[in-house]
Amino acid sequence: MDEKGEKEPSPGTSERPSSPWLWAPSGEEAGQNPESDGETGGLRALTEEEIGDLEDLGPPAEPEAMLEEVAQEEEVVRLGVEEDAPRPMPGGSAGLGSMPVDRRLDDAFEGDEDEELELEDTWEEGSRRGSPIGLMVLTGLVVVGVLGVAFWRIPQGDARLSTRASAVSEKLANERKEETEAARLMDLIERALRNYLAAGTVEEKAKYVRQPERVLPLMRSYYAEHELVPQRYERVKSLYPVGVENYPFLVVQAVMASGAVLPLLLQQVGDDEIRFDWESEVAYQPMSIEEFLERRPEEGVDFRVYVKFDQFYAFEFADSEEYVSLMLTERNSDGFLFGYVERGSEVHEEVAGLLDETEARQEAMLLKLRFLPGSLGTRSVLVEDVVAPRWAYVDREGG
Repeated sequence: MDEKGEKEPSPGTSERPSSPWLWAPSGEEAGQNPESDGETGGLRALTEEEIGDLEDLGPPAEPEAMLEEVAQEEEVVRLGVEEDAPRPMPGGSAGLGSMPVDRRLDDAFEGDEDEELELEDTWEEGSRRGSPIGLMVLTGLVVVGVLGVAFWRIPQGDARLSTRASAVSEKLANERKEETEAARLMDLIERALRNYLAAGTVEEKAKYVRQPERVLPLMRSYYAEHELVPQRYERVKSLYPVGVENYPFLVVQAVMASGAVLPLLLQQVGDDEIRFDWESEVAYQPMSIEEFLERRPEEGVDFRVYVKFDQFYAFEFADSEEYVSLMLTERNSDGFLFGYVERGSEVHEEVAGLLDETEARQEAMLLKLRFLPGSLGTRSVLVEDVVAPRWAYVDREGG
């Protein structure tokens, strides 16, 4: 026993504890390799405090796990250098010289003489088998043919393009011409409207009417019973063309300064004249319907009336298989007549062409009317002729 009272282990009973954690280097610090003192090999027994610390660490790992952990640590720590590692540029500068070089690329570009010989042998073998010369020739012919067709079609395409361009240019020129003519016609119409509507005398107004020699006496007779009131034209509301016996006319709706809208039928005469159909404007009648009923003329009289189909058959026109009934009315009047046309006649066909028998509509017509001799019907008249499909004369002298 030493000075501290600790009992040294006996040489005869110096077995180490079963656990390797119970022994630690004695004497100097571990790693100094002191001389061995007997069978303990320089080891000393652990104190109770050290044994407690080791027990806190838990049971020791299995030997195989410890070896595997050591192997992993060695792999991480080991810094081996491969033979193909890149060498730094002279002078030790960083940059491209320090980048790794893949020797496989060098090998790929350098190639191998044996491989070159092998490729040549393969090419010669393919040549001996026969190259697709026919296919190459055929492909060349096809390409040449396609190019030939393309170059042949280019002039044709240019010619068609030129033709289309000429057609478009001509169309645009015609449109510009039509626009210019339309603007010129509109100026003529508006100037004539101002003068015609502002006229304060019959003679001044007659300067702008159709067939002035025939119409002027009618105007004097009409305005002898109706006041001529000058009007101030403001603008055109609408303008559209109509045909009267295949003659071109225009219908204009003129707005007055008072707000009233006046429909007028006009015709262009020559290049610089606009003439108005005064008779249709005032719905001129040679006599009123009341006077016509009183006089009962047996010769035809021209009346401007609205016409539509009717179902009234009586007196001398009672046979619906022989006649077709029509209702005739005036503008701005309550007067009316029953007109009849012979079924199947030219007059019937003309009237039927202007009307629709399936619709209850009416059309303006200029009709020649008369009473039959000894007629019993008060308002039943024969329609002798359709003078005009509208209220304008077109077959009289002066246009």
